[in-house]
Amino acid sequence: MNRRQFESADASYDLWWDQARLGQTYYQAMGLDDKTVDATVWFVFFYMPLWPVERVRLRRSGDRWERVGRQPLHFASVLWLYLKAYILFPILAALPVVPFSKAFFPLTGLPKEAQIPGILLWLVALCVALWKMLDLHETSFERAIARR
Repeated sequence: MNRRQFESADASYDLWWDQARLGQTYYQAMGLDDKTVDATVWFVFFYMPLWPVERVRLRRSGDRWERVGRQPLHFASVLWLYLKAYILFPILAALPVVPFSKAFFPLTGLPKEAQIPGILLWLVALCVALWKMLDLHETSFERAIARR
């Protein structure tokens, strides 16, 4: 969820967020009740978490979310997000292209003409997966409340 959602309606246009996704966003949302979530504010660049800023409690007020308090940061959850963002997701993103790489492609037994289309198919699938993950990020508070 983009931090701009929590700013006033007359806030200035944020070029850094809109073009480079440089700024703050919320990750690790956990629903407490039908209108309250705890989430960690992260400083990000292209949605990649750089460092945690703080853990906050937010409450739904109409169609907006308002801050109602601070919570302590949990080292284990911070470490888990770093592991997912910088180790697990890159491995999962790279694994499907391995059979089409120069070293492994001869072992697949596929014709040489299938190598480039295979890599292109992997790129398209990766773009679609990233797009879907960003959609999930934008609805993270609603999903946290629903799975409570």
